[in-house]
Amino acid sequence: MAELKPMEDFDLEVPISPVKHPDEQQSQPKLVPVFPQKKIRKISRIEKLSVFFLLAAFIAVSVLTVYVSTSITQQTEEITVLQQKIANKNKNIEKFEQEKSELSQKDRLKKIAEKAGLQLRDENIRNVTK
Repeated sequence: MAELKPMEDFDLEVPISPVKHPDEQQSQPKLVPVFPQKKIRKISRIEKLSVFFLLAAFIAVSVLTVYVSTSITQQTEEITVLQQKIANKNKNIEKFEQEKSELSQKDRLKKIAEKAGLQLRDENIRNVTK
């Protein structure tokens, strides 16, 4: 048959409620249970190291998150600046194309030729484009 395991003795102080007599005073101190030191588990080195590494990893991830978010913000600002420069360049291109079309009109060329004393023939005038 199976034997029963011996039970560990616990040194607990349990207050016993005495029988109340009307003549006695009721101011007895309450006793607090005391647990044995064997039952309190100590934290091992492996647990300490694992907690330390988890905290270190958490701090590292936090720092990296801040670093990445600031980097993204800087890159977004640079992209915005470049887009503004591109928009300005496109405006200049449109302005120069309009100026080019105004300068290359046939009427304007005929007026310049007449001022210079030249004669223009329409069949000799060509628009040259890229």
